[in-house]
Amino acid sequence: MEYNLEIDENQKLWFISDLHFNHRKLTQLDENKFEIARPFNTIEEMNNTIFSNWQNTVKPEDIVIFAGDLIMNTPMSKIVEEVNKWFFPLNGFKIWLKGNHDGMIIKNLIKRNFSFNDISLHRNYLYFKYKNKDIFIQHYEYQNFEKHPLFLEKNPNYRTIKHDPSVEFM
Repeated sequence: MEYNLEIDENQKLWFISDLHFNHRKLTQLDENKFEIARPFNTIEEMNNTIFSNWQNTVKPEDIVIFAGDLIMNTPMSKIVEEVNKWFFPLNGFKIWLKGNHDGMIIKNLIKRNFSFNDISLHRNYLYFKYKNKDIFIQHYEYQNFEKHPLFLEKNPNYRTIKHDPSVEFM
């Protein structure tokens, strides 16, 4: 199903995923940190940096397609509070595509009557036209969608390799 995405000339369109607010294993703090951890010593430093970088880059009138994995290591009783603190106030109209870590979070927000005023919530993928190009975006590895009618890559010898962003990116 095609999404009707209208963008004015004064708006920018941004794509981002895997914010992973509160994810301790992505900081230098955790002794079991991931091999490619972010360069932060505390969760608060990581969260605040992500938040301020977003606010300094994205304007309130912009549109952001957020392809999932918002927050980790947060008790369900604190989800609404944390989403209100870290995600809801971020600049731009946000289109949230569910990531593999978002299912229970989204269910909990809906159960608690969370107001999605500036957020458009979508499941699995988004398909739209932008500047006369077909855009298909989702959180999961592209191999999961190879049988989908919108998957147009027909050359089996061409495959992109997913890399985590560098420390400089963060």
